[in-house]
Amino acid sequence: RREVEAKFLNEQQVTTKGVTLDQISDRFRKSSVPEQMGSVDTYMENFVRDTVEDSVHCNAPSMIGHMTMSLPYYIRPMAKLVTAMHQNNVKTETGKTTTFIEREVLAMLHRTLFSESDAFYAEHAQNPSTALGLVCSGGTLANVSALWLARNGLMRPVDGGFAGVEKEGMMKAMRHYGYEDAVFIGTKLLHYSMKKAADVLGLGTNGMRCVPFDDNYRVKTDLMEQEILACRESKTAIIALIGVAGATETGSVDDLDAIANLAKKYGCHFHVDAAWGGPCIFSKEKAQLMKGIERADTVTLDGHKQLYTPMGCGMCLMRDPEIIRFVQKTANYIIRKESHDTGKFTIEGSRPATVVFMHANLEVLGVEGYEVLIDRSCRLVRYMADKILESNEAELVVNPQTNIMLYRFVPRSMEEACRSSSLTEAQQETIDDFNRKIQTEQKDRGSTFVSRTTIYSPKHGRDVVALRVVIANPLTTEADIDLNVSDQLAILAELGGK
Repeated sequence: RREVEAKFLNEQQVTTKGVTLDQISDRFRKSSVPEQMGSVDTYMENFVRDTVEDSVHCNAPSMIGHMTMSLPYYIRPMAKLVTAMHQNNVKTETGKTTTFIEREVLAMLHRTLFSESDAFYAEHAQNPSTALGLVCSGGTLANVSALWLARNGLMRPVDGGFAGVEKEGMMKAMRHYGYEDAVFIGTKLLHYSMKKAADVLGLGTNGMRCVPFDDNYRVKTDLMEQEILACRESKTAIIALIGVAGATETGSVDDLDAIANLAKKYGCHFHVDAAWGGPCIFSKEKAQLMKGIERADTVTLDGHKQLYTPMGCGMCLMRDPEIIRFVQKTANYIIRKESHDTGKFTIEGSRPATVVFMHANLEVLGVEGYEVLIDRSCRLVRYMADKILESNEAELVVNPQTNIMLYRFVPRSMEEACRSSSLTEAQQETIDDFNRKIQTEQKDRGSTFVSRTTIYSPKHGRDVVALRVVIANPLTTEADIDLNVSDQLAILAELGGK
């Protein structure tokens, strides 16, 4: 099937033109397992026809709307080998070597973030009793794991008096510590995985206290402090303060140092969701945005984003490896307390050894390679921002800090009102509708792609529909950006926007 793979990887079209989701859904309506064994060749032929041919080419250079991109060339043969090995990193009995590769990856990334001493890493990198981090299937579980650690650490056992929230549960823990509620505090741009964390950990989604952001989409830390004080006044447990390093919608980075100051002042766990923006730490130019991340208690990174691994490699790094004791679980038949088994720490039990891809990238790309990739992506987004502004047809909704950008097209008849922030509500709705139509039509044509979101605009004082660009694909060039912009301008003209 090498020719199928080569054809897929070399396809420049983002997706098949004119093939709808309903049409694809109709292909997969079976609800019964076949009675007889089938042919592998027949299955593969059907799979290529029904699945591969109409899939999205996430590696296509003109696909600049999502956080998936082309992978290093050596990942494909490695994936074949890793599948053949079929290691399970829950325990060393099924992950004898890959368990220790996992720990080495965590040590390298931990040093990148926290810069501890040689003695520190000699003690903890391969210590079965502690952990520098947790590897899981993605950023969502990494965030859940971080807040799980934070909750259990806050409501920890008390000698001779209380066994801790891990054993006693939330209701008894709240009573013991005198809390009437429990929350975590972060920006209104918190990733939706935080809703899942709040739900799973027993806070309810109302347990997310979301603070407004400023004109640059960074959390207002003065309002965060007000929220902290309000929680103290109302006997509300603060599970964590959360900083975002590369918001999914905007790419913006909170003032992590200021949040770290608040965490220190009020004795709060400080978590940084750096699933997207964390790799900026490798860039001398962009590392300044990460100032304060080294003071975090936990940090989420996501391998399948800007660390260029296949899907399924999230990581939660812990500044203090001893805090793992608050969530450790063991069993007599595997993951015994004294073992090197990583399953005693992670929410997931059985896990594939996808961390091998992360190990390969760290060794092959190194700091130098990641710096080149980050700087190039940010430069291309700036190029597109300038291209959009030069068109005189659009405005930036977010002036990009990193390599995500939001913008929207404005019909020329409304340009002056837009510049003076005097658009009527009817005009705003017209602009929103234009941008929905542009993005939908561009997606349906399939040759280029950007995504779309609805987000509050401080400039306009309302939610606006914005086109969203994400550039991290090493194959994307200025020509691909030009093609995206020209496609959008052509659609705008067809809609009567000029």
